[in-house]
Amino acid sequence: CSAGAAEAFATCPLPALIEEETRSRLLGGSLLLRIRLAGDEVASLKEPPPLFSLVPRLAYLPFLFNDVYEHFKSCLPPRMGQAFDIWFDYDNVALKWHYPLGVLCDVLVGLEVPVPWDLTAHFRGCSSKELLPFSGISDLQKAVMNSFREAVFLQQGSASPFMRLPKQQQTQLWDAISKSQLEGYTSVQQQLMCPTLRKCKSL
Repeated sequence: CSAGAAEAFATCPLPALIEEETRSRLLGGSLLLRIRLAGDEVASLKEPPPLFSLVPRLAYLPFLFNDVYEHFKSCLPPRMGQAFDIWFDYDNVALKWHYPLGVLCDVLVGLEVPVPWDLTAHFRGCSSKELLPFSGISDLQKAVMNSFREAVFLQQGSASPFMRLPKQQQTQLWDAISKSQLEGYTSVQQQLMCPTLRKCKSL
């Protein structure tokens, strides 16, 4: 893609405008999390050790729910701590479960990401004003697919490219996200991007 003329830039295929190294860092990078149980929810005599987890930036918090529940369940009060009740905060800000972890980190932390990134796990209900209700992984799948459809609409002025995506490729996209398979993710994602910068309604 020519770096000089504005015309060449505007007609350059959009994926070519993103350096491969940058794409790999954004989509293929990982975050080291240190997850502690909220102090007011510890029912054991000793505070439980934190859970360390290396997670892809593409991952979503619900993918961690089972591991977090299993790690802390022995320290929770009786009849409390079902996996779907879990929510997290960073610096007293409730983390939206339907945003990728990489996006949450970029928005809340910025460039200087601490290693590890400290999160707090809660098992008591969070205010519905702060977080969407969550009843199972199907809620996440619906939210992720809706976000892709909305992104395509904002970028191209129509959700048709997403709606025309074969069911097999929609399944491939979700499988790639849930298994953190970068190649499978980008192969479908690039089909949903504007063919050129000129044809984009917004970025």
